[in-house]
Amino acid sequence: MYVFLCKLFDRQTVWDLMQRYRVGTANHWKGSTVFWQTDMQGRARTGKIILYNPDTDRRVKLPHNHITWAHSLLKYENFNLQQCFFGTHLLADKSKPVAIVESEKTAMIASIYVPEYIWIASGGKNGCLMSE
Repeated sequence: MYVFLCKLFDRQTVWDLMQRYRVGTANHWKGSTVFWQTDMQGRARTGKIILYNPDTDRRVKLPHNHITWAHSLLKYENFNLQQCFFGTHLLADKSKPVAIVESEKTAMIASIYVPEYIWIASGGKNGCLMSE
């Protein structure tokens, strides 16, 4: 995702964006993106791992859908998943209204175009309400 975003924005803007939202990479699939769900206390509750095509920035869906979760790969014993919105850690800033979208990628890009809001994402139709 970093490579694709650098085609749209300058590298420093993209780097700052990745740092602000605490987005990283994973070795599970080469070049995959990790959208960490970080709570208000700064704890990573889990991370959604997605492989994007670097040319189109679309999810790789063949030969299978390339989405998984950090907690699933780590296989912690007695793990109790308690999800939060992607970007929850940004809510410490009380000076801006909050905008909620479905996609993590949308929240990040919207934060560049409309910085007057704090952009967070549910991560899907069930999103942060899903539990195990």
